Amino acid sequence: MEAIEVNGLVKDYGNVRAVDNVSFSVRRGEVFALMGPNGSGKSTLASVMATVNRPTKGSVKIMGLDVASEVEKVRRLINYIPEFRFSSPNLTGKENLVFYARLLGLPESETEQVSKVVLNKVHLSDSADKMVSAYSSGMRRRLEMASAFIGEASILILDEPTTGLDPSIRREIMGWFIEELQKKEAILFTTHIGEDADAASRVGFMKDGKIVAEGTPEELKKQFAGESTIHLKMGAKGVEAVEALKKFSKDSKLLETEDGYRLYSDDPEKVIPRVFEAMSRAGYKILEIDSVRPTLEDAFFRMTGAPLGG
Repeated sequence: MEAIEVNGLVKDYGNVRAVDNVSFSVRRGEVFALMGPNGSGKSTLASVMATVNRPTKGSVKIMGLDVASEVEKVRRLINYIPEFRFSSPNLTGKENLVFYARLLGLPESETEQVSKVVLNKVHLSDSADKMVSAYSSGMRRRLEMASAFIGEASILILDEPTTGLDPSIRREIMGWFIEELQKKEAILFTTHIGEDADAASRVGFMKDGKIVAEGTPEELKKQFAGESTIHLKMGAKGVEAVEALKKFSKDSKLLETEDGYRLYSDDPEKVIPRVFEAMSRAGYKILEIDSVRPTLEDAFFRMTGAPLGG
């Protein structure tokens, strides 16, 4: 029996199809990442798995239990952390976690100690008695992530768990989830951040309500991302630069970044001198250029033709 089984799942909101005939499974002992941009359907899919939304068609089973017909049994097995802010600004950090622990059925005698432990885990011990209304957005998200470590749920379902957090905290939180797997049957999380998805056992790329590719992070990078990407930091950007750079990028796919461009090549050592020459002829100055190993963002873009965005 799989930890999570999704078969032919469809979720409609009126005339809008948010999830379109999705099937996949999450094995026991596995961390599975649903990776895609906003609007791809991954949050809706997570909410159906967590019994928050009912499927229009198809089925989802958690440890063999149907999320539509066995709701209460499923809820006893899962801990669901949604993307939206759910902590109360009118309580302190500690009070929020004590309240959450009581909702999960922990004895009152244990809730204080449990809240203390998880607050320390997310580096909020010094702010335990502050009102959440005084927290920064990052602190508040860390507080909500702390609730994932409360209780005895065997399945964690986490929607964009690290959104709004700086990279070092993001990496630490993903490390905690991997450690937590030793106590859980499985973890599923959604993300638009490739570095986060890299920590997963397997990844499903979502676009337009469908899972368009699935595999281990390395399998997806090898299959779709090619050998290397070339990052250019430019003094200025423009149409002429785009047209020139497309000629050097595999399949003419070029990704515009905040300060330049990203192109793809199987032979960056040969391509980089040519890029310098072409940009010089076109009147553009390259401030920095380097080649790096492919990322899951690269794989997603190469496979779908769409950037992940936020």
